[in-house]
Amino acid sequence: MIAQEINNFVEALKKVIHLMSVKFYEEFLINENFEVGIEMTFHKCDPLRLYIFAPPAGIKSTIQKIMEPFERVGYLLFESSFGPDIGRYISSTMNGVVWELKEQVKNYDSNCTIKLYELRISLVDTLEHDDIISNTCLGETELPFSSKSNLVQTKIQLC
Repeated sequence: MIAQEINNFVEALKKVIHLMSVKFYEEFLINENFEVGIEMTFHKCDPLRLYIFAPPAGIKSTIQKIMEPFERVGYLLFESSFGPDIGRYISSTMNGVVWELKEQVKNYDSNCTIKLYELRISLVDTLEHDDIISNTCLGETELPFSSKSNLVQTKIQLC
């Protein structure tokens, strides 16, 4: 049961990341060292809060719909120490994704203390030619006279 919840949560996060990357692909191609991201705050009882940064985006409601079913699950997964594992998986399987998870305790008054988790997911693209090539199917193929190799022999692999 918990394994399936983790899988569902990770798939939702991957959808959000993909949506952000598709929405802002033009910015990635035009601006060098461009960064876009989202911050999500998971509370035990409060609804999910989203903040999309650089640039302002009209995709907040779509992301909200994707993540709303995981308001409570996200909190419980982070509370159960699965956050670092999820972050390692996302960062290692999705190029250019930076994962930051912070646990915080907020005191609203003397009777109200709330524990929350702030998740920041950034998409960073440096547009370095060799980095881009090595993270695509093109990096799996050694071409003659390429910047990666001066080999005359060619290894061909379908992308």
